[in-house]
Amino acid sequence: MSTVKKKLNEIAELITTEKAFYWLIMITMISLPIFELLTEQHERNFEGQPIIVEAAGIMGVVMVVTHLLKNRNKSSVMYPTTIIYFCLILFAGLSLAFSEDQLSSVQGYDYDEWLTHFMAYFSLMYAGTMIKDTGLRKNIFKAFIFVLIIQGVIGALQSFGFEFTNAFFDGDKSTRLHLAYGLTAHFNWYSALMTLAAGCAMGLCIFAENAKRFWIFFALTALGVYAMLSTETRLTIVSFGVFVVFYPISLIVYQLKKKDGPLFKRSMLHFGAIALLIVGMTALFIFGLGRYKTKIDDTLSEIGGLSASSQSTSSEESDNSADESAPDEDTSSEEADGSESSGLIRKETGNGITWNTDTEFDKFASYRGHIWKYGLDCVPSHWAFGVGLDNYRWCFSHAPHYNQHTWSQGKGHNELIHYLVTQGVFQLLTILVIWGYTIVIGIRTVLKHEDKENRTLTW
Repeated sequence: MSTVKKKLNEIAELITTEKAFYWLIMITMISLPIFELLTEQHERNFEGQPIIVEAAGIMGVVMVVTHLLKNRNKSSVMYPTTIIYFCLILFAGLSLAFSEDQLSSVQGYDYDEWLTHFMAYFSLMYAGTMIKDTGLRKNIFKAFIFVLIIQGVIGALQSFGFEFTNAFFDGDKSTRLHLAYGLTAHFNWYSALMTLAAGCAMGLCIFAENAKRFWIFFALTALGVYAMLSTETRLTIVSFGVFVVFYPISLIVYQLKKKDGPLFKRSMLHFGAIALLIVGMTALFIFGLGRYKTKIDDTLSEIGGLSASSQSTSSEESDNSADESAPDEDTSSEEADGSESSGLIRKETGNGITWNTDTEFDKFASYRGHIWKYGLDCVPSHWAFGVGLDNYRWCFSHAPHYNQHTWSQGKGHNELIHYLVTQGVFQLLTILVIWGYTIVIGIRTVLKHEDKENRTLTW
């Protein structure tokens, strides 16, 4: 018995070291694109990635729980990161337990939102907090660069019409318009992934200490920017806006606090070069290649439509207020159903009153307005733990105030709304706490950490 206990202790020690958590991150990051390349050769597109993430989730929870049990008598067990981690797992589990459609939540029919996948996301975030060694943190950045090169080259080839396989979602559109999606299932997801990878290259370029490193990471940044623009997504433009605003502001704040003139001057020059690259390449895509024209026209039309709809609603409310003193011969059709406030157009049918789902709000952001309103309509009755993991589509057939005979979507197309609808308000608040905590700790590290290399990596 003592031999078994000794062996278990050795295994526990092995899987809870800093290097173990480091390898969990590295293996997951690198294996996803590599295995996708291999499976696509055998026409098993996108079948390997969910399994890899599930394995990371199971292993990650085992490692985190073992680490906490080993250190249960230490104050570090009650770190904010530990509390946040268990809240994330708990609320995801409760969402599964109280799901309106258990089978869909367990199987993940729409977007593979298995509980084990959320375990992976949260465990990988926790693993990141366990890595203090500067060399290991540098290697994680190298893994991001590796992902950038593989995904960026494949996305660039797709932008010229060379595809290994069709995208899993919107494949016909991706092929017809030569949209980049890399080794992911959709060009929107590819844009999000490349935002992280290109952002790493961009940071390394801005803080490069010599010309050689600057030009290497500048070239990698250019690859990332091109790949992102080749998705023709609004997310790409928003990401560029965040990059262009974040870096100069953070550099100015740092200079005011630390008075590091040489670093400030060099970094601002490098940032200026990247800003010109982003502006120039975006202009080339819009004016030279004619890309994004439809997206820009749609966005302007949606904004104009919402404005016109708002003015029309205000005008109608004003007219109704003026006529309140005059009796109406038919007041039965004026009873509120709770839907006018959402901009819906009420119309009579042979079977009574239904609601037209093709309003200006429905059309907003490529019909995301339609998706959001159906999901949010289910929140009051499922506010605590949501309608269930991977169960967003359920809302379209059970929304209390809207026509339930309409087209549906299994993804909220807004992560905060998706978490709120599927996992409830407690999980949403936990996600927001993560954001706030990360920002606070990041700023504190950049401004107060004594090690210059650590400050730069955190930046």
